[in-house]
Amino acid sequence: MSVIAITAIGSWAFLGPLRGTVPLWFGKNPLIHVMIVFGVSLYLLLSLTSPTMARKSIRDSFSTLKKLFPFILAALFIAGAAVTLVPKEILAGYLGEQAGPIAVLLGVGIGSVLPACPFVSYPLIAGLWAAGAGFPGIMGMLFGAGLAFPCYLSCDLTYFDHRIMALRIALTYLAALVAGFLVYFLLG
Repeated sequence: MSVIAITAIGSWAFLGPLRGTVPLWFGKNPLIHVMIVFGVSLYLLLSLTSPTMARKSIRDSFSTLKKLFPFILAALFIAGAAVTLVPKEILAGYLGEQAGPIAVLLGVGIGSVLPACPFVSYPLIAGLWAAGAGFPGIMGMLFGAGLAFPCYLSCDLTYFDHRIMALRIALTYLAALVAGFLVYFLLG
């Protein structure tokens, strides 16, 4: 574990100064570099201790990537299209700074039906932010992301009963609304 910690800290110290000055293939965000170095270090360590397990882990990782890649790619394109389809006047009226507390309510509501997966919801929310949505509305969307996404609802009913689903939804909406209104009143 200490090897992994040293690798992560070392990669941050080594790659951090490159941020913003040298374009790297994986982008300028040092956290991505730390994750890549951490992953490579983990597989190297696993290869040294258990080569069979390392090969199985690599196969499993590529299998997961192969299954998820079409969904991630489609989600990114859907998010890009959705952002361009929303008229800026409507966006500013309902989610802009002048919308007041209504922006928080709408933000949590919109966020709640978005998938919790950041590959889908974050590009869409970031696009709305860039198009003119206000800070409280954006924070409401981030707090509410995925609360009532249909996949979650079906899983709630598959693994639990309707009472647990209703309680989860009520409490998470309440928490998202409280957090959103705190942002509005403290920072908005």
